[in-house]
Amino acid sequence: MSSSRHPASGLTRAQPAPSVGYSAPPVAQPPRVHPAEPLPVPRPASRHSVAPPRPSHLRPTRFAERAPTRYSPRLLAGPAGAGRPMSLAEHERLHGQLPWSRFTGSEGGARLVELIAEAGLRGRGGSGFPTARKIAAVLAASSKRRQVTVVANGCEGDPTSGKDVTLLRQAPHLVLDGLVLAAHALGATQAVLCVHRGSPLISALQKALIERSDSPCPMHLATVPRRYVSSESSALARFLTSGDARPTGPLTHTASQGVHGRPTLVDNVETLAHLALIARHGAEWFRRRGTQPSPGTTLVTVGGAVNRPGIFEVDLGTDIGAILGMAGGASRPTEAILLGGLGGRWLACTSNLRTALCFEGHRGITLGVPSLVVLPADICGLAVTSTILTYLAAESAGQCGPCKFGLPAVAADFAELVAARPDAALRERLHRRLHVIPGRGACSHPDGAVQLATSALHMFAADVAEHLAGRRCRRSPGSSFDLVRTLPASAGGWI
Repeated sequence: MSSSRHPASGLTRAQPAPSVGYSAPPVAQPPRVHPAEPLPVPRPASRHSVAPPRPSHLRPTRFAERAPTRYSPRLLAGPAGAGRPMSLAEHERLHGQLPWSRFTGSEGGARLVELIAEAGLRGRGGSGFPTARKIAAVLAASSKRRQVTVVANGCEGDPTSGKDVTLLRQAPHLVLDGLVLAAHALGATQAVLCVHRGSPLISALQKALIERSDSPCPMHLATVPRRYVSSESSALARFLTSGDARPTGPLTHTASQGVHGRPTLVDNVETLAHLALIARHGAEWFRRRGTQPSPGTTLVTVGGAVNRPGIFEVDLGTDIGAILGMAGGASRPTEAILLGGLGGRWLACTSNLRTALCFEGHRGITLGVPSLVVLPADICGLAVTSTILTYLAAESAGQCGPCKFGLPAVAADFAELVAARPDAALRERLHRRLHVIPGRGACSHPDGAVQLATSALHMFAADVAEHLAGRRCRRSPGSSFDLVRTLPASAGGWI
């Protein structure tokens, strides 16, 4: 894939943090490694039994354990990289003061839009939407009568991701910098940081907010019901307005009709942290890392069958093999990688190690939720997918047909497929349902579930044929996989 990479590109590992709301993959503490020393190479893992011979593109493989060039982290610099919260005093000694005067007054918002557009910052919550366009839409909809609300989204509903928890735990003031700067530039009367209800970060975040009591815009902490889709932007706006955390649909544009009907900027906490750094260092500095169309760094969660799962700060454009190498390589023979969270897709290990993680995509593969979960070759990928689909169906808000009826039906089809009960109509029925669901939901939740299911049918095609023929899978069930074991139970209602 063609890209414009900075020669010093590479990765930096963050210390793990406790999850907020939903569980991130289990994280092991890495050995301490001096920068001058090579990363330790783990012993070869014993080979586990796998299914009978399969097509070459589906055979188990080990990815290379490559140690990329190290570089200084941005988001997790200084004490943040040591795995402990950074105080406001430490934060300001490291990063300096925000350039408030540049973004003050009636032209402040326009200057911020211009700077972020020049930097090429895109949202880090999963969609990759250009941040400057989002801010510009909010600015255009605002007026003296319709003042802006700015919302920092730190809920991180996808169980495969733990990056936002890590960032909020270790560098909360960098996120709060971005939140209050955006509010200041847009003339907002309210700035809100949202995390899931019951988050272990709540007391630390409240302390950080108290440290910043003299901020130009009042900042508040809101705790949102722990549901998979409650972190969707329209769901957050609805919750902050009425207390109901369900999405309101694709026709709702929070930029113009958000919290209490006001123009509302909803940005992921990592996006706002990058914004705070761009305001200090400029667009050219930001573009020194990453690729031309996908500049900057991003935080990626790596889990599953790797030796050192955790959170890594990487240049956009870094390939999958390099990131997995930073995670210590495979802990056992592997077959597939889940990219993009529970609404992402399964990829074959063999053919995707050189696939770059970036927004522009390659062969139709885009970043989505920045997470990689490595599936061992001795665990049934169809069984794992079936369990995930059952979870996604249960987490639906139940407001539209595709979610209320379509997802449970697809989950039931996959459960039947995993059970290996011969059914001549199953394949046709499943493909028909997967074809009619996309684009018809009140939010993108059903589309993500369909993408996951469709990619599983393609990735595990040999297993599909075996199961449809009524032959039992000889591999371990999905319940033995870490991701499946850590899927949270439904937290209940939406209020």
